[in-house]
Amino acid sequence: VGDKINNGQGIDVNKLHSVSGIYKFENFGGKGEYRAIINRDELSGKTLAQSIIYSQRVRNVNLSRILREATTQVFVSGKEGEVNGKSLSQLEQLHTNHRDQNSQNHTFVIPYYQNFSADLGNDAKLKSNSSGMLIATQRELPNDYGVLGIYTGFENAEQKVNAQRLDLDGNSYYAGLTYNHSFYEDDLTTYFMNLTTKLDYIERDVTKTYLGYIGSVSSTAKVFGYGANARVGLSHYLKNDAKITPQIGFNYLGMHSKPFTLNHLGGTREHYYSQNFNFVDAVATIKYETPWINRFKTSLALGTIINVYKDAEGTLHLDNNFLSSELDIARLYGVVQGGISYDLTKDSDISLGYSGIFSSANTIRSHAFMFRYAWWW
Repeated sequence: VGDKINNGQGIDVNKLHSVSGIYKFENFGGKGEYRAIINRDELSGKTLAQSIIYSQRVRNVNLSRILREATTQVFVSGKEGEVNGKSLSQLEQLHTNHRDQNSQNHTFVIPYYQNFSADLGNDAKLKSNSSGMLIATQRELPNDYGVLGIYTGFENAEQKVNAQRLDLDGNSYYAGLTYNHSFYEDDLTTYFMNLTTKLDYIERDVTKTYLGYIGSVSSTAKVFGYGANARVGLSHYLKNDAKITPQIGFNYLGMHSKPFTLNHLGGTREHYYSQNFNFVDAVATIKYETPWINRFKTSLALGTIINVYKDAEGTLHLDNNFLSSELDIARLYGVVQGGISYDLTKDSDISLGYSGIFSSANTIRSHAFMFRYAWWW
């Protein structure tokens, strides 16, 4: 009947609109005939997945850095053999505010703030602000078997993608184990390995506002995350008492998303199936630390992260259509990190830290600020 309406002029497809914005219309066939085309820029699932993946990767880089820094050298070894007039334990003491060698436990609290933006393609940009807190405790194992720790934390995130009129807000809860072992010491050099594991649970309240702001639709996405980071490296003390620490290793990040559905006005159903995502990154960093007078210490680290494996594809059931799409993420990242610490007492200190992450083609820019209070007991 399309050619019978509008006084025989047929339907003007330029005046046809879907309430959800998910469909576009174009002339097809004869007079008054048209077809609907899926507007992928209005689909929410890919953006949701990218936002969670980037959030996970950014938090993983920032928190694993502070966990490694707090774990790599928390107890003085007690080695007394002198080299160039100073023992390794004396040099360690300059970099670690730990006076009592009978202390076997190290605890710290880290509130933090993160801000990042990511280009998602097609002029869509994700903007994210989040804050959280991490609490951890570590214990020195007997017989020089290393340092074992446990940590837990939470994070609240507020995210927007203005081009798609999407709000992605929610909480993350995470926990894991840390382990560090200095397996060899040679003059002024300590060789070590470091391992961090994590589990997390993420909820995102997704709100999609329609074109013209005639209404909105919302739902809640749930994701389970898991991963591990491993490093091997060495700490070498220089003649000026500074310490340089190169490290290499890998990050593994996995996620399992529960099924997720947006039931739009007009009857359109946007349903995403349960999916698994996996990422493996190669990592290399170098850190320079300097002790100063008045119990101050500073550090600066530079690093690079290269994604070497990605398994990230989502499947959508949209009305009678089945669609799949591979998620795009940046492959190469540069990291710059710095910090300053101050010894409050003989067995406690505070520190401020910064972490910046920048990807190839400048698709992601992240800044994080952290405060840490630590004590030995």
